[in-house]
Amino acid sequence: MRTKWWRWQTAMILFIIALIILNGEGERYGQGKRWIYEALLDSQQFPQLKAWYEAYFAEGALFLPAYTPGSSTPVEYQLPSQTVMKRTRYSVGQGIWIETSQDDYVVAVDTGWVRYAGMMEQLGNTIILQLPGQQQVWYANLGTIYVKENDWIVQGTRLADVYTTNTGRGRYYFAWKKDGVFINPEDVIPFATP
Repeated sequence: MRTKWWRWQTAMILFIIALIILNGEGERYGQGKRWIYEALLDSQQFPQLKAWYEAYFAEGALFLPAYTPGSSTPVEYQLPSQTVMKRTRYSVGQGIWIETSQDDYVVAVDTGWVRYAGMMEQLGNTIILQLPGQQQVWYANLGTIYVKENDWIVQGTRLADVYTTNTGRGRYYFAWKKDGVFINPEDVIPFATP
């Protein structure tokens, strides 16, 4: 009985420390937040973490069910914007340009961590969202950005406005990176255009 109490108390202390770090503001908490987000998104370490947790606490890790490897439920990604009028391949395996309505915005295709949000030299306003399973989604050529680096984002969250072209339509760049290599986003998300 005493062993269970000690384990429960240790788990609560670790949880409270993580909560303080995640809700903390300023540079002081930056490295801790990055470490926690990377640990949450690194699917390679999940089996070891789960084994350690079960050995220490004698129960399954019931937290973070979305990141449980080997799940039989396929991941359903959300379309990155409300409207898709036209898609243009940028280069083989590098991403696509998506044309939208003028007042459209981009959303998170899945839950993840904002690794980068800002201006990139050749891409303009850019957001890089880290997803589970060593995947990244890149949104570029954006208008106003509503998220900042190190934010934890849930699927469907509004990330930024699309950039409005001189033709009155919205346009942005969308790319998908898996295991360090860019892949065709159309192989991951089924886009349907009129």
